[in-house]
Amino acid sequence: MPCSRPTMPNIRGIDGDNVVDVMKVYGGEEALGQRVVVMGGACTGVETGMHLARDFDRDVVVLGRNAEICKDAPPTHYMSVLTSDISKIENLDVRTSATVTAITPDGVVYTDAEGVEHTVPCDSVVVAVGMTPRKKEAMALYTGDTRLITIGDNRKAGNIMDLVRDAYFGASQI
Repeated sequence: MPCSRPTMPNIRGIDGDNVVDVMKVYGGEEALGQRVVVMGGACTGVETGMHLARDFDRDVVVLGRNAEICKDAPPTHYMSVLTSDISKIENLDVRTSATVTAITPDGVVYTDAEGVEHTVPCDSVVVAVGMTPRKKEAMALYTGDTRLITIGDNRKAGNIMDLVRDAYFGASQI
């Protein structure tokens, strides 16, 4: 069982048959339709969109709610990989300042920074808006007669660099 679970925001249509969380995309790419909307402009969403467009020839629109993409990326990763690679992928469209308001069987409805509503037609929607730690499940392991150190996604969801660093410091307390 993963240490965290995908966050599913309270959006009309999020429980539709055309919606999949990002954890189920890798290895399940063939189940997605040709036109894919990825909700989430952080590294996970953008890199998933890049993967689907480049490696599986899907037409992908990434919708990020912030004014810039990949705010969670280390600077070298952002500059050397994302900014140069994104511009080379013709079937990838990244839109910022996009707030998703609804998902339908035929598309995703969002508002832009000016409050104008848009609809992106699509076959599949990938939700990549964050992860929620499984704190209760981790605490259920605590018996009271041992020391419990929560690390990684059981403490706070993060990227692999954060999680490895967290594991190192957690192990150093043993």
